[in-house]
Amino acid sequence: AIGFFDRGHFVLGAVAGEKEVPKTREMEELRHRLEWAASRGENVWADRYEDGWHVGPEETRAQFAPFLEEHEYNGVYVLPLRDDQGALGAIALLSSDADFLTTANKETLAILTNQATVAVRNAQLYQQVPLATFLQPLAHRKRKLLSFIPPGRTRQYAERGLMAAVILILAPWPLRVGTDATVVPAERRIVSSIPGGIVDRVYVREGQQVRLGQLLAQLDVSDDQMKLARAEADLAQAQHAIAAAEFRNDPAAAAAARIQSEMHAAEVSFEQQRLNDADLRAPIQGVIVTPKVEQKIGTMLRPGEGFCEIVDNRHMAAEMSVPETELPLLRPGNRVALKLNAYPSVTFSGTVDQIGALAKSDSGDQYFLVRAIFTNTGERAHDGMVGRARVLAGGGWLQSGWYPVGYVVLRAPFRWIWEKLWSWLP
Repeated sequence: AIGFFDRGHFVLGAVAGEKEVPKTREMEELRHRLEWAASRGENVWADRYEDGWHVGPEETRAQFAPFLEEHEYNGVYVLPLRDDQGALGAIALLSSDADFLTTANKETLAILTNQATVAVRNAQLYQQVPLATFLQPLAHRKRKLLSFIPPGRTRQYAERGLMAAVILILAPWPLRVGTDATVVPAERRIVSSIPGGIVDRVYVREGQQVRLGQLLAQLDVSDDQMKLARAEADLAQAQHAIAAAEFRNDPAAAAAARIQSEMHAAEVSFEQQRLNDADLRAPIQGVIVTPKVEQKIGTMLRPGEGFCEIVDNRHMAAEMSVPETELPLLRPGNRVALKLNAYPSVTFSGTVDQIGALAKSDSGDQYFLVRAIFTNTGERAHDGMVGRARVLAGGGWLQSGWYPVGYVVLRAPFRWIWEKLWSWLP
């Protein structure tokens, strides 16, 4: 480890095996001990043998022995970084072995310490040198630039610059996030058969508009009708048996007949429900999008198998891939304007409905899927159409989505500049 004095404070500069100095209690304790060693101006060492600690000088025992024992080190060797102008810092080597350095190692380490002392001192002196070589060319360029300004125009240019700054700061402008959009149905339903069966009649065709509850198709119910008639006959017979038993004043026979009646009543209800389920009706208002649905007469539907798909074309959705840098500007309910390639002169209006939780990668950039619902004016938009969407950003003045025009215009270049500068900052 190496530490040095920086503007009157002693800091750890580097630790072997670490990209950055860990912010741990062990490193803080090591910093304090290196600061003590650096201020002494002489080499400090400590080694633990079977008979105890051997140290030099004696004060080292109190400074280093508890620290070394706590962190399971058996040896330390510290060399101060010092020149004729004073103490600069210290270099410390710690080991789990006692007496881990040979005489040759110590001589080599002394040479490296001298070189490190010179390097640290030069670095500190360089930081104190004024940036004359950098500022003088800039001052020369400034004078050269000002020489092109006619006398008396400086005030005029300053006033114009101030006016431009005021406009950039105070003039409002809506901030919109632009992105590509793809039209998808806002609501789609699959019409399926719960009991399954053979399609007997189809009353719709592909592309037809249907209303809520409209009959779309019927399954073959001949077997179910026979079962229902048999169950109704059995129910009537059981009810007659109840009446006969009560007339004979036979409680046991009446109770048995009632059990049979309840069983047949449940069977009638079940068969009646199967007949009702054989009617396939539209769960929403919309348009049939299943190809050749009218040709499904005679086909067998398994229980739960879909018969057709209905899409509500009164309202559609637009799926937009928004860059992660723009996501903080979006909120559910933000207004959306959409123009489709098929209708460049028509603007569809809607609102943000959902913001995706997972990002997807495309060409090294991260995007989030944002979904907006819009009214399908004239039912012109169809599933799969593409276009361009602009989402009014959230926030701004009074949460209106309006920002200073300078922020709207200069936001992207300033963000790019800041990202580059941040990567260079210490």
